[in-house]
Amino acid sequence: MILDDKLNEIRNSLDGETTTHILQHIGYKIYPRNKFKLREDERSASTSVRSKDGLIKDFGSDYSGDIIDLLREYHDMSFEEAVKYVATCLGIEL
Repeated sequence: MILDDKLNEIRNSLDGETTTHILQHIGYKIYPRNKFKLREDERSASTSVRSKDGLIKDFGSDYSGDIIDLLREYHDMSFEEAVKYVATCLGIEL
């Protein structure tokens, strides 16, 4: 079980730069202005990462969330798997 204080630490550690690094690590190509293609059928990148908090917004659909949400929805990870993955990327021990 993941404690709320650890989850808050993880989410508070996220910003645009950190989130884009994690996205690159899992295989996304990051374009200028922190944009990337979330869906395979996209012609141009319509998803962006907000600099201040790393929030991800896909303007081609109604998706919006953080990197943990993205891992759950688009990479079939459970909540715990996604949190552990992001914590590892951030160097945070659970």
